[in-house]
Amino acid sequence: MIDPLRHPPRHGRKAALAALAALASAGAVHAAPLPPDYVSATADVQSPLTGQILRQSGPQTSAVAAENANGVGTSSGGSSASGAAAASADESGRLKVSLSDSVSTAPNEAFTMLVVAVADRVDTFHILPPSGTTFSFLATLEWSGPSVSACPARTDCIVNILDHLNRDGFAAMDNSLYYDSTDPLHQSLPGSQRIQEVWTYAGPSSFTVDEQLYLSSQVDVNEGASASFTSDLSHTGHFYLDPINAGATYTTASGRMYFTPSAAAVPEACSWALFCSGALALAACAVRRLTWRGPRRGQP
Repeated sequence: MIDPLRHPPRHGRKAALAALAALASAGAVHAAPLPPDYVSATADVQSPLTGQILRQSGPQTSAVAAENANGVGTSSGGSSASGAAAASADESGRLKVSLSDSVSTAPNEAFTMLVVAVADRVDTFHILPPSGTTFSFLATLEWSGPSVSACPARTDCIVNILDHLNRDGFAAMDNSLYYDSTDPLHQSLPGSQRIQEVWTYAGPSSFTVDEQLYLSSQVDVNEGASASFTSDLSHTGHFYLDPINAGATYTTASGRMYFTPSAAAVPEACSWALFCSGALALAACAVRRLTWRGPRRGQP
């Protein structure tokens, strides 16, 4: 079970909504392997006074796809809220999520809006080193380019980002961030964030990787106020797996290779050495042609 609540503890109303976020994300957790590019999005609306919750979630898909969900809620006190969630997976291996919230509260009623989006990718890897040989791979979990709109007055805006990786059903890596517009310690978003691990295998091996990019947005609006808020992680959430040892390689069930762009573009050291030695040999031949004029007249 994924735990998206890896951020400082909350109290009161926020604690209840944190629990709701865990329930919302649970819809994307699965035990059986799914085809690559499973995508899920949910939109939840809750009023802390009425306890009203509305969730809309699209069906899971087994192709490279995008999914959208919309939720609308009203309270007996006259407050209203709407939210939209979008999740997608593309051919380059990126997972993308984005959210928007809109809340209008009645004079005597506070209102809270929670929206959740989850993009999910599953793939099976087959490591192909010779038997008896140990090879290592660098696993990278990275997201970049998050953005949030300005939080309106009399409103508290909270965002949770979690890029979570399971390997053969066990939690392997978590790349998370917590943002709170009213907390000075959590009011900034980095341009990107990554974590890395070394995975080592002795001989051929197969394993299944399940990556989930989770984004939740919570907006608490005071009585008699209106607010709109968006949170966007639609640039990229990505998992990479790069060989560390020369000769190490793998195949995948989807046919997709998860090399980082820079790692795929940089030649190995042996390739550079071969290139440089060839260039020096060609230069030496050119110099000899320019300096050798043939035998002088009168010489045998």
